[in-house]
Amino acid sequence: MKRKNRQPSRSSAAGRLQSSLDSCANGPSGFLRVAWNRGWLPGLLLVAATMLAYSPALHGGFLWDDESHIVGNSALRSLAGLHDIWLKSGATVQYYPLSFTLFWMGYHLWGLNTFGYHLVTLVLHCLTALLLWQVLARLKARGAMLAGAIFALHPVCVMSVAWMTELKNTLSGALVLAAAWAYVRFAGLGVYDGGESPSQAL
Repeated sequence: MKRKNRQPSRSSAAGRLQSSLDSCANGPSGFLRVAWNRGWLPGLLLVAATMLAYSPALHGGFLWDDESHIVGNSALRSLAGLHDIWLKSGATVQYYPLSFTLFWMGYHLWGLNTFGYHLVTLVLHCLTALLLWQVLARLKARGAMLAGAIFALHPVCVMSVAWMTELKNTLSGALVLAAAWAYVRFAGLGVYDGGESPSQAL
């Protein structure tokens, strides 16, 4: 498959970035102007709406499998435990080394404060919604922004976002969509086929 990928020159991209930074330096009004001109505002509104909708979950406590995954998980306590998470069979109740690595990092940053674990999961959910929107937009799919908003706010996602043990869902969603975006760009699909600038999909 022949790639037809027309990317803007580095100098022009650097110029646009510098212009954006200069505008942002003018305060909130400058930042909003940049967000509007570059098409960031819908994304910012989507993140704000998602954070607001899930804000009650940020104050939730441990429940169900959180005991075995976080509270009573001795592998989170030491550097040797991080080694075991990846290389020792049975060190964790399920073999999700990347998820447990994030739990390990969380434990060493904020201990058993549930706010930190909930915030990580919520941020990943916001990122996944943004990535879904952008991947669909770059494939020139109609209603890409609506699809991202529905995914972000639909009640079916509540368990994955509000339950700390389900970090594996929000994490894998973000990684899969990031990989999909990379493939769309590599294969020259959608806006990357040479007929349109990727910035038009924002």
